[in-house]
Amino acid sequence: MKEDNSEPALELLLRAGGPKLLSGMIAAFSESAPERIARAESALARNDAPALAAATHSLKSSAGQLGATALQRAVTEIEQLALQSRMNEARPLLTFAAAQLEIALSWMQQFAADHEVK
Repeated sequence: MKEDNSEPALELLLRAGGPKLLSGMIAAFSESAPERIARAESALARNDAPALAAATHSLKSSAGQLGATALQRAVTEIEQLALQSRMNEARPLLTFAAAQLEIALSWMQQFAADHEVK
């Protein structure tokens, strides 16, 4: 799966809503996304397909709104695999998604610093 992130999404949010909105969105994502990944990891460990699908579904749209496209694609695929009870296939994707989350959080924070979003 390709690693990529989309700064144009952050630039659009900055232009449309201003620094306060973007700051709030990044802060909310930074707090909730790791929790959602942790819930997904727990669901996978329990082999709980419905819980895995729910955890990844909730992360899908927020990742997309902020331009974390590689993360969004990974969790979309994990959700589909969970809905099909193909849990073993979801394992490596969840590892990839967790790594993509760290990358996304890093570049979002860098974008915010570069654009003086506080």
